Amino acid sequence: MLCAAVQGVCACGKEERPADIPTVPSSPENVDPGSLEFNIGIVPCGETFKDGWEQEDAIGLFAVESGTGLQPSGNLMDNLKLEYDGSGWSCGDAASISWPGENGVDIYAYYPYNENLDNPADIAFAVPEDQSGLEDFSGYAILTASASGVESTLPVNLDFTPLMSIVEIILPPCGKGCGPSDDLTVTLKGVQTSVTVGDGWSAVPSGVPADVRMRSSGKSDAGYAFRAVLPAQTLPEGSSLFEFVQEGRTYGDDEILDKDTELLPGGSKSFTRNTLSAGISG
Repeated sequence: MLCAAVQGVCACGKEERPADIPTVPSSPENVDPGSLEFNIGIVPCGETFKDGWEQEDAIGLFAVESGTGLQPSGNLMDNLKLEYDGSGWSCGDAASISWPGENGVDIYAYYPYNENLDNPADIAFAVPEDQSGLEDFSGYAILTASASGVESTLPVNLDFTPLMSIVEIILPPCGKGCGPSDDLTVTLKGVQTSVTVGDGWSAVPSGVPADVRMRSSGKSDAGYAFRAVLPAQTLPEGSSLFEFVQEGRTYGDDEILDKDTELLPGGSKSFTRNTLSAGISG
């Protein structure tokens, strides 16, 4: 299996891939029969963490004989780096490896590339507990993709999807003399802040639940909005999610979830809290 020339179709979802996919090398006489060609896209999601590839973006690849499962080390590919140059993907001087017979391979990929990642069977990603100072959430565009039973004669389609989700709370205005003030802070209570990707490339929230201070999105006609990025997870029924601090006073959330609430990968969930029922008056 040779990874010496790789091309990607960029920023296309599963339904947007063109019928004629460009490949490299373009000269048939130069194509090694064991080479791999990749079509690399990003599946459009409701919450756009990343909508296209940019120059110097890089992904990491692992590969195993089909059906055998990822190992901590000694896989057919171990964190092979592919880098985007603005028009295509390249793996530089990566050495060739032998094709493992007739069963094909399973390929697992992630973004962004981390040269220090040493165990693909146990990869953890985390978000900060204090997000109040973040300008945006672009630094948490953590994407994964996989392809099973890949044959040496076929291009490898890698359609990346996010691991993260967005939680938003809106505090609407309630008239003159009441409502939140500019020093209001909002904290999400008892949520998962890390996710582990293991064998089979399944993502599972991990670690001890923590409180996350949310990022203010400012004030609009709809009120004050706060957002946080979290791993996709289930918020359990009965949770009291929010805590509010204003002018040195702390107020609890007097609403609880009446059912389990899913935070979907690449999605967002918005909550509204009446400023008076939250116990906040301006």
